[in-house]
Amino acid sequence: MRILAVGDIHLGARPSRLPSEFRDRSGQYGPSQAWRRTVETAIDRRVQAVVLAGDVVDNDDDFFEGYRELSREVERLRSHGIRVFGVAGNHDVLVLPRLAAEVPDFRLLGAGGQWECLQVEHSGQTAHIWGWSFPEAKVTSSPLRGANLDRRSGVNIGFLHCDLDQSGSPYAPVASGELEATDFDAWFLGHIHKPGTLTADRPFGYLG
Repeated sequence: MRILAVGDIHLGARPSRLPSEFRDRSGQYGPSQAWRRTVETAIDRRVQAVVLAGDVVDNDDDFFEGYRELSREVERLRSHGIRVFGVAGNHDVLVLPRLAAEVPDFRLLGAGGQWECLQVEHSGQTAHIWGWSFPEAKVTSSPLRGANLDRRSGVNIGFLHCDLDQSGSPYAPVASGELEATDFDAWFLGHIHKPGTLTADRPFGYLG
């Protein structure tokens, strides 16, 4: 089984801080182009699911661009039998649920700040995909506090948009120890645009 995890696409955002030699080609390096290349990679590698770790869309004003890009590429993925899930982050807390309602083959996980688990099955293997979505733009407590995340038979993978080990953050602060305590096989995080170490044996960290 192959699952492709993606963090912080920010559809609708414009590239910034490009080296001068690339500025006249900025249209080749934006979020939309990165999303299309992601989809091509998923199809080429024959993954079973693509999971997006929040901030898929940059802000609420980008609904129409988000809809165009998300709906077209999700349709491409589904035509190859690839399922598409995602959680909402602090940037797309309002717009991603709206898009999920309009794009039938995209499934929002953990709507309204309620943990949710979906299964992906392939060749006798089962992966349980857990997710939580921002219910509002600022969340000052850990989404894992009091959560009932009972490990299920098979592989268990958590997806969360959060601020790791930043106790005073207004963006879903989570401690590393809370992730460890779940006994999940992996945690893939969104929010910080720098990838974590993500060691192969038990990856916990940011996708970047």
